[in-house]
Amino acid sequence: MIHLGRNLALAALLASFSLAAQDQASSLSRLSQRADLITRVRVVAVDRDDRGETRVILQSLEDLKGQSPDRITLSEPGMRACGRALWGLVPGTGLVAFLQSEDSSAKLCVSSSRSLATNEPGLLEHLRGLLESNAPNERLAVLTAGLSSPSVRVRDDSALTLPLLRDLNGLDARGDRAILAALQESLATEDRRLFSLIILASRRNLEAALPDLIEAYVSPRLAGFDRAYQRILVGFGAAALVDELQAKYRQDRRHADKILPILEALEPSQSKPLLIEMLADPQRRTALAAGTCLLFRGHSEDVLREHMTDDEISTCQQVREQRRPVFRTILRGQSADEVDRD
Repeated sequence: MIHLGRNLALAALLASFSLAAQDQASSLSRLSQRADLITRVRVVAVDRDDRGETRVILQSLEDLKGQSPDRITLSEPGMRACGRALWGLVPGTGLVAFLQSEDSSAKLCVSSSRSLATNEPGLLEHLRGLLESNAPNERLAVLTAGLSSPSVRVRDDSALTLPLLRDLNGLDARGDRAILAALQESLATEDRRLFSLIILASRRNLEAALPDLIEAYVSPRLAGFDRAYQRILVGFGAAALVDELQAKYRQDRRHADKILPILEALEPSQSKPLLIEMLADPQRRTALAAGTCLLFRGHSEDVLREHMTDDEISTCQQVREQRRPVFRTILRGQSADEVDRD
């Protein structure tokens, strides 16, 4: 069972990435719900007046939602800028327009090009599926199928939407396989869907994804995202996560610096066996860090004695007294004093 607190934390982490934050409100799923009119259109005329204002005339070809007029006129100030939807449109372009009714006319759902989706293969099929889904499980099926759509917009928006849904319990084994396949592809290409799919795999506890995720985490490819990655990885089942971390550590002990922060975020009983193993690391810096982590998580110094000298144990104790539980505080939503009392 996924705890609501963790769901909200993961959703907040996703929203912290600027691209996701910008596109979340204008995903195909959101637009299909917000729009009064969804229509397949063709650009028939583009005019720019002396003041730079752009005026575009669209011909409605097929209504997917609502009933639109045969011709739709849209206008906005000229020049390319944030919030411009019409810049660069040329006659003959095929689009799907997401519109809101306004008196006797219509306006774009959001003031950006996200309201005018290029009519690429797979887009109409996906939209029809969203519009025809009447139950949450049906919508989940449409969104997971969208992860492998030939449409880039559909793939990106499906990956953005799924981890933000409150309830993913309706996903079945087929849906989980679709998530895993999309994640493996995204890890290989490092495309814009990556962190959305990692969060989604964490929420579904897809342990089959752990080897690939940990390999990406310890590699330098995603440098700068360590803290975010750590928060996501601890959302997986602890037993499987520790097994994979142990295998990676035994494969190359140089990964210890990346592994230790994750072990520190787990419950003491879960991380203890691997931390004890790391006490025997030939790199004493790693051993001291593991010893400090064990003390920090409430274990007795007796656990350290088999592998450490009295001077080393004393060093671990001193470092432990100087540390503040930053990572665990953020993860659990506690104050530092509350963690110290655990």
